[in-house]
Amino acid sequence: MTYKKGTKDKIKSTIWVLRHKQENLSDKLLSKLNELKRINEPLYAAYLHKEAFYEIFHFKPSQIKEAIKFLSVWLQDASLIPFEAFNDFCKYLIRNSEVILNIIREQISSAISEGINRKITVLKSMAYGYHNINYFMLKILQRCGILGKYWQPEHKMQNAIIT
Repeated sequence: MTYKKGTKDKIKSTIWVLRHKQENLSDKLLSKLNELKRINEPLYAAYLHKEAFYEIFHFKPSQIKEAIKFLSVWLQDASLIPFEAFNDFCKYLIRNSEVILNIIREQISSAISEGINRKITVLKSMAYGYHNINYFMLKILQRCGILGKYWQPEHKMQNAIIT
């Protein structure tokens, strides 16, 4: 597709709109989304299709067959959208479809463990000068919320004999 320079600039100004969920758009961003609909229909269709994907997380474990069908239909429809990045995302979903379905089956995600891993990564970058691994482990426990303000080590446990 070829665009006039002004149209290209308008499309560039909508990039941040595409990253938001529709329910989180302000009135200003909603107007930019409407402008996108007017100047680039395929990109707008891709945005709507992205929004439709979130519906998969509303399925219950008892609806796993419906979730599988939804994902299959969504992927078929997505293959019609003419963007390479969208096709790459579909390939990723196909490779990881079992993980997505497990989120539905178990009704849990890895968000908490991902958050803890991120905190540990930040601590690791800050811990360059730590000379004691035990101090580093205590900092991890403290940062991840396990050690509160009033936590006291259990001295009895250090001297306990395991039988």
